[in-house]
Amino acid sequence: FKILLGVCFMDYAFIDKFYTISERMRRIMAQRVHIHSITKQEFFMMQMIRWLEQEGKKVNTARLSEALSVSKSAVSQMVNSLEDKCFVKRQLEAEDRRQPSIHLTERGCSMLTQEEASVYNGFFCIFDQLGEEKSNLFLSLLEDFAMLCEACPSDGENHSERHIVNS
Repeated sequence: FKILLGVCFMDYAFIDKFYTISERMRRIMAQRVHIHSITKQEFFMMQMIRWLEQEGKKVNTARLSEALSVSKSAVSQMVNSLEDKCFVKRQLEAEDRRQPSIHLTERGCSMLTQEEASVYNGFFCIFDQLGEEKSNLFLSLLEDFAMLCEACPSDGENHSERHIVNS
């Protein structure tokens, strides 16, 4: 970092290192997730369906598309696949018959719980090796970073006095 007039300046090497580590983590985590009966995308969709239901929100194609940042047609294809496997069901709602709600079936809940146990065991091992203090610090920093990502504009415009400079 370079400090000039009390403002923190970062160089491209810092951001490049961040991207390199992020991509490395993404690849490692993708390799560690061994899901047997569904695709990884379907697994994440089922987790999102359960989470939205727990939040008391109506789950439909539009909401899943927004939550997962994928097209409605991609969501429909995944829901069709999950429905064929009897992991989810569509249900017409009296107040809006055009947008059926999507729910996990008992079989879907059971399978999701089973697959999550497998995935989570890998995380337990990693956090156990980090220890409680470092694990809590990591999660706290990650939460701070996520909140800042949500708060900062994503339009590529510079809305502050900070500028990236090459050193």
